[in-house]
Amino acid sequence: MIYYIFIVIFPFFSFVKNKNIKIYALMLSFLFLVSFCSLRWQTGTDWLPYYDDFMSPGNRHDFEIGYVLYVKLIRYLTDNYTLFLFTTSIIPIALIFWGCLKTQKNISLTILSVCVFYSYYYLGSFFGAERRIIAIGLSFFALIQYKSNKKVQSLILILCASTFHISSLVTLSVFLINKLSLNLYKILLVL
Repeated sequence: MIYYIFIVIFPFFSFVKNKNIKIYALMLSFLFLVSFCSLRWQTGTDWLPYYDDFMSPGNRHDFEIGYVLYVKLIRYLTDNYTLFLFTTSIIPIALIFWGCLKTQKNISLTILSVCVFYSYYYLGSFFGAERRIIAIGLSFFALIQYKSNKKVQSLILILCASTFHISSLVTLSVFLINKLSLNLYKILLVL
């Protein structure tokens, strides 16, 4: 039930005229998403392997080096898995919110973007996918940097994302697509 409350109520804030209320709603949605992802327990397909890896750092799975170092850093600071989940969720959600705010000057569009993100991606992919969600957040922000013509920062973010989940390297295709001057029609035709 709580899943639906957010998606039913939150979009209405995009129609509010008062900018301060919209900003307040956006901050509340950020806190809701981070809390919702952080306070889950035994939820998600890969929850147990990530939990075991965090609780027994000597028994490493075949995880990418960035994720291994990240776990070591958090584990050095605390052995509380809920705090680990909090940190792990705040990073990608903050990057996604920041990216949406950076590309859309209109707060109403940012609110609607967050609703789309929540309904199409967050619920299905952010639970039990610790490495992937950090990589997604970094890759998303890399695309924002690329769009802002900050190609070096974009490349660094993509490479950093790949140290959490190797599949992030597919994001490098943005450089190739731009280099080949492919338009959307040609890309869709190939797909």
